[in-house]
Amino acid sequence: MACHTEHSAHRAGAGGRPSPRHRCTRGSTMPILIDGHNLIGQMKSISLADPDDEERLIDCLAAWQRHRHSQITVVFDAGSHAGLPGEPQQSRAGIRVIYARQGQRADDVICRIVRRSTDRRGWLVVSSDRAVQAEVRYLGATVIPADEFARQLAGTPRPQPPQEKETPPSPGEVEEWLRIFSSRRRRPNKAP
Repeated sequence: MACHTEHSAHRAGAGGRPSPRHRCTRGSTMPILIDGHNLIGQMKSISLADPDDEERLIDCLAAWQRHRHSQITVVFDAGSHAGLPGEPQQSRAGIRVIYARQGQRADDVICRIVRRSTDRRGWLVVSSDRAVQAEVRYLGATVIPADEFARQLAGTPRPQPPQEKETPPSPGEVEEWLRIFSSRRRRPNKAP
């Protein structure tokens, strides 16, 4: 399995403190609530087409959890589990696994869990669904997009936008600019 568990690079915010988006997953005991298929869709090491995608994600999360000691709950959409319909909640490898009931989506379950929580601010929700992000933020939870969390699972730093490389002017360009600016100096200023 190509799931890495190294710590992601520490990113500092203002004043050298970790930015709030990253502080939540580094050594925190904040419970993490994950949209499972949303996260799988962002991972390079697991494919949604893989029949064992959920098991592979749980294994990856369990390995990652060993280093962080956070409580992790992963929610999968209805119809994605071949288990018994009366038992949508399980615990595997220390990960709490919830399967949405028929007619429900993982998004609905995630929002309901945060809404019913006595400590809504205590949750870190992993989802790239904008409606879920908006609702759980409104309720007080912290949000991290699935692609960003997937990079943390893989141990890869966040990609930086390509920076334009400044190239010095050619000798011909230097000569041209010198001609332009030196010709301006020679012109006398006309009084109005």
